[in-house]
Amino acid sequence: MIMTQKIGVILSCILVYPSILLSQEQHHHNKEAYEHRYRAISPLLQEYERPVSILELGANQHALSFTIAKEYDSKCVITESDNAQQLLNICDTHNYDNIVLLSKKLSLQDLVRLGECEHFDIVLAFDITRLFEGNWEEVTNALLKLGNYLIIENPFQDHDQHTIMTEYFIDHAGEILANQDDSYQTNTIFLFSIDKNYLPRNNWNSRRINHGNRYKIESTFKEKIFIKKKINRTIATPWHPGINLLTFCKLQGIYPSNTIIRELLNPLKYIEHNDLCVHNIIIQGKQLVPIDISVPKNPHINNNERKIERIINNYFRN
Repeated sequence: MIMTQKIGVILSCILVYPSILLSQEQHHHNKEAYEHRYRAISPLLQEYERPVSILELGANQHALSFTIAKEYDSKCVITESDNAQQLLNICDTHNYDNIVLLSKKLSLQDLVRLGECEHFDIVLAFDITRLFEGNWEEVTNALLKLGNYLIIENPFQDHDQHTIMTEYFIDHAGEILANQDDSYQTNTIFLFSIDKNYLPRNNWNSRRINHGNRYKIESTFKEKIFIKKKINRTIATPWHPGINLLTFCKLQGIYPSNTIIRELLNPLKYIEHNDLCVHNIIIQGKQLVPIDISVPKNPHINNNERKIERIINNYFRN
């Protein structure tokens, strides 16, 4: 459990705050909010002794993942639709190799499915009322199924709404990390600690629902293990942070580009893998990791070149 007393830690890192065209007053206000959020989440990030996976929802122009990607051993997935092109420009300019950018405007159904087939260490959700208008309770419940820790901000819009959301978060075991006070608003940042230890689905398209004993996850600050139960054996492998390549496609991934992904896929033509398909590949930015590897019964027959060509033609042709 992360103790709130750590919030006062002095950060030695340099914040990577995106340069955008704003008035001086607005720029100063946004930079303060950016740094305030980063100070609140840093103690949790510092606990990890292994690569940490981040999901940042609706990052707008001020994605904290840009700083996290530089300062920590991490793989960061960012979702943003309204300002996707601006974030893409930042990714291209800085040539990030451990960031994934998704551009689809997520529906509640997308969020639920994401929680069924992916697992993140830390989920950042600032200003959920901008992302999902009108149904913040359902959205919060879906957010609580995305990973081990959820950090969510309750933006001040009006006093009654802020009070209702604050009470709801506290009733659902939210711990107040920080408040930001100024003459306009009081934003409250909450931390939820969640014991998500299995995946209901093994990929986005899977029709089979697992109720807790087939795809298990054991996660600590030191290690993260994926445990897959088969009929006659159990297989435990290291968890690979990032996001499934099929999920990347379903949520309109735009970084890395299709050109880069095609280049990354080509070497996989020559590996030994009996079930090489789009949902058996993890994208970590500018690196692809094949998963669920099984050696072919006849290693002299390798159909992976054809399989990779099929993946490229179906998903990454343009």
